[in-house]
Amino acid sequence: MVLTCSTSIIMASLLIIYEAIKILKTLDIISKRQYGTGFAHGGLMTIVLSEHYPKIIKDLFRYDNKTQNLTPCESYDVILASMMHFPVEYPFDYDNNAILKEAMALPYKKKNNGVSKSTVLTISNNLDDDEEDMVHKHENMSPIMHNLYDAPHITKLIQDLNNHIGKITYLSFKTMEPGGYIYPHVDSLCSPTIYHPLHWPNGNYFKWFEHGLVDFSNYKPNFINNNLGLHCVVNESNDTRVSFSFNLDFQDKKAQEFIVDAYKKLTST
Repeated sequence: MVLTCSTSIIMASLLIIYEAIKILKTLDIISKRQYGTGFAHGGLMTIVLSEHYPKIIKDLFRYDNKTQNLTPCESYDVILASMMHFPVEYPFDYDNNAILKEAMALPYKKKNNGVSKSTVLTISNNLDDDEEDMVHKHENMSPIMHNLYDAPHITKLIQDLNNHIGKITYLSFKTMEPGGYIYPHVDSLCSPTIYHPLHWPNGNYFKWFEHGLVDFSNYKPNFINNNLGLHCVVNESNDTRVSFSFNLDFQDKKAQEFIVDAYKKLTST
């Protein structure tokens, strides 16, 4: 009886060790991939990225497992001061695939680390400066749209956003090649952004420091409070990621109500 019991314990221990070795081998394989899909466990989204990324990005994804807590709130100012990201819904229909097709035909300017950008609407007097981003004092300026003559779905989207959500002050499309990334940063001079994934292959991540990952798996747009917290983006897939983002005039009550209503709907379910 003692021998049988000891044998059982030994066999169980060997099985545990065997399973642990398999897990360690899996982690090692993932960490050595040039372009992988990352690794998540325990629901906390600890992700082991490929070795080619800068160490600061790899460490942020691997060791920061904190997530954002959503608490009921009906104040725009409180939401703006405390929440980093959450999904929103447009109060109108749109064709995501048609917008994606038109977006891929736009002219893009290559930036750094596999990222390209096409600005299609900005309230600014200088369209040649691709580094200008958000314009806050726009009362005496008129919106300028360009490159949209053959993009009726994008044009309609902008019109619907203006009519139903609030005044658009800036809108650009961005692509990110496989292995591309944006360093951890805070957009200190920008207003909050609505970020919309058009093509988001598995292995693309939008990561916040101590506030988790933005969930774009269902292709829903998200409110991104990019001037409040540290965040970065990577493309660990083998396909180009496509998205667009836009800024609203958040002094407009309509824009504030859109954000508050989206947050209330999220926290009431």
